[in-house]
Amino acid sequence: SSRESRNIKYTTICFTGLKTPSKKVSSSLEKLNIKIAPQYSPDVTHIVMQDEHTGGRTIKLGQALAVYGENRPCFVTESWVQESIRAGQLMDENSFLPSWPSNEEKKHGVKWKATIQKFNRRTGPLFAGYNFFVSPNVKNPPKKSIHSLIELGGGNALGRLPRKAADGGR
Repeated sequence: SSRESRNIKYTTICFTGLKTPSKKVSSSLEKLNIKIAPQYSPDVTHIVMQDEHTGGRTIKLGQALAVYGENRPCFVTESWVQESIRAGQLMDENSFLPSWPSNEEKKHGVKWKATIQKFNRRTGPLFAGYNFFVSPNVKNPPKKSIHSLIELGGGNALGRLPRKAADGGR
């Protein structure tokens, strides 16, 4: 499991494409020593999605997919949460892998199974050696979230457009 390979004493989950869990669910998770993160961070061990994901490409999903190495989170379904609560222990993540309906894959240009296979094989930063400038015109998702995605993937988020690019390359 992700928790054991990372040698951590608690599990941190982050929900994406789902409503915030009820107080009852949150309380049950606390009893299992599972923390809920409202936003993605390197502490997140599990990304919780719909069993059949129709939430599209969320910033949390992008941030999680940008991570590599031992900090890479597991992607699980909301059924994993429910079954872990019912069992009183964390269930095996491999039995609760999310899927994307083919119409959602087509809509978003995603092949989910291939994406996860590449994600699990990647050994280095997704954006290593790349610099990114996010235009001030970008409003959604917030610039802070986009910078986080870039940095989680090993890229460099620039505060201003580089001079060479700003003057047309002259």
